[in-house]
Amino acid sequence: MWKKRGSYKNLDEYYLGNLGVASYDDINNWFVKHYAHNYRIDRLDEAVELAKKYKDKAIRIIGDYDADGIESTSILYLGFKWAGYKNVKYRIPKRFSEGFGINETIIDEIIDEIDEGLIITCDNGLAQTKAIKKAKDHGFEVIILDHHLPETDCGLVIDSPADIVIDPSAYPDTADFSGYCGAGLCYKFTEILLDYDKTKTTKLLTLAAVGTVADVMEIREENYVIVRNGLKYMKNFQTTVPGLYAILSLASENTKNKKDLLKYVTSTDIGFTIGPVINAASRMDDVGANYVIEILTYEGPYENILESVKNLYDVNNMRKELQTNAIETAKEVIEENWDGKTAPLVLYLPGVHEGILGIIAGQIAESYKVPCFVLSDSEDPSKMKGSARSYGDYNVKENMDNVSRYLFVYGGHTGAGGLTVEKKNFENFKKAIQEVSKDFVVGEDEDIQYYDIEINASQIPDTIKKLDSLEPFGEGNPRPVFCIKNFEMIRKFGNYKQIMGKDMSTVKLFSKNADAIGIHLAEGFKFLDEPKTLDFLGDVEDNRYKDNVTHQVKFIDYQMH
Repeated sequence: MWKKRGSYKNLDEYYLGNLGVASYDDINNWFVKHYAHNYRIDRLDEAVELAKKYKDKAIRIIGDYDADGIESTSILYLGFKWAGYKNVKYRIPKRFSEGFGINETIIDEIIDEIDEGLIITCDNGLAQTKAIKKAKDHGFEVIILDHHLPETDCGLVIDSPADIVIDPSAYPDTADFSGYCGAGLCYKFTEILLDYDKTKTTKLLTLAAVGTVADVMEIREENYVIVRNGLKYMKNFQTTVPGLYAILSLASENTKNKKDLLKYVTSTDIGFTIGPVINAASRMDDVGANYVIEILTYEGPYENILESVKNLYDVNNMRKELQTNAIETAKEVIEENWDGKTAPLVLYLPGVHEGILGIIAGQIAESYKVPCFVLSDSEDPSKMKGSARSYGDYNVKENMDNVSRYLFVYGGHTGAGGLTVEKKNFENFKKAIQEVSKDFVVGEDEDIQYYDIEINASQIPDTIKKLDSLEPFGEGNPRPVFCIKNFEMIRKFGNYKQIMGKDMSTVKLFSKNADAIGIHLAEGFKFLDEPKTLDFLGDVEDNRYKDNVTHQVKFIDYQMH
């Protein structure tokens, strides 16, 4: 059954409603406020003044290994370098052997290297109080730029011993806007550090835009400005960093549609193409994030770094191949062992690279419409490591809290989490997490498919043009799902349809206004040899293959008249 979600009459109403504003003038005011540097973040000026004390001393940046942490670290490193700081280095926690956030091992390394200095964490730090305390006890000053939640003990917040903590998402009313990711906060910091030098800060803004989209932050207020401007500036080698320009320039060689991102990059391209490429290195290698930061902080002709960027794409292709194989294995395990009702799915996939477990859990959760925990082997043969992804209103962190007695270590939030389980406790953990989750109803809404806006097939070209003008879409402002009425099939190259794909499961249909493509929906069209009028549920876009542009419907469901 198809059902309309909300009461939006047209695309303008939908877009403004998502952004929580009454008119486009309200959105324009976000730009006015941004250009006037009037988005307040408490203590940010104070943090920059503290950093200025260390212009001729040592500064150590501690980042993170995901796309946001990589962009955050790159922004700070370049910002300090361009401001004339001489002794600045960065350290990224090792993904598999150390895990998320600044740790005491990193502090020990810094203590062995320098006697005093400034430590600045980005995209981490607020919940790592022991490591921060150790740094303070040895005389270091510490600034935290983070957007995660603080460490707690029995429900009580543990205050960080850092000199300055900036985390608007954790501390209400400390900023006009609280939705920045780590890269956004680092961009705001370097804006002040560089005295709002637009030539320099514009380049850093493009990195912040990537971090904001890749970390799935809400695209509104100043995030909206950062992403919209960032998408514009990253297409020009003079207004972005050479590494990001090189990544975009090679994207067409590594995507099926050969889309030129230097001409047509969107937030969707960042989320599904650029973000995964940046993340892949650290998913596949303990210190892979450092390789990406070297690319993003490189200064010189972008052509000289193309070979390094090509290696990034090669690593991402290897990640995708491992991921495809692992998902096929996961589906076999599910088909053999799952009753279709028990939640969450808890899978042990021996031999699967731990760097892709989160992606597998996410895809399985979406495919089977059920929360999913996926675990595999770790370096310690007595333990398993895993990732969890939510579905519906399932709270991953809360449910792990309820079975923490079976977890060696864990962390996360409502939608996702990471965990380590002793092998001897795996079955106990599985039984316990499914017991505390028994109120989750699998398939409760699977018979209903929602759409946001209804259009006629004749409106497809104008709708695509309007959608392009409204970029960026993203978290909190997703692209609408359309109900497209009266798609009248015509012959193209002598056929009404084209069945394609490696498994011949994708169908392509033709009309005078657009083509339509349905992935894994070919079965219903295999014997169709006459024109039909159809209604679709899906999205509309321009399909760009090299220099050819075709209006296209990507449909997820259909009805024949």
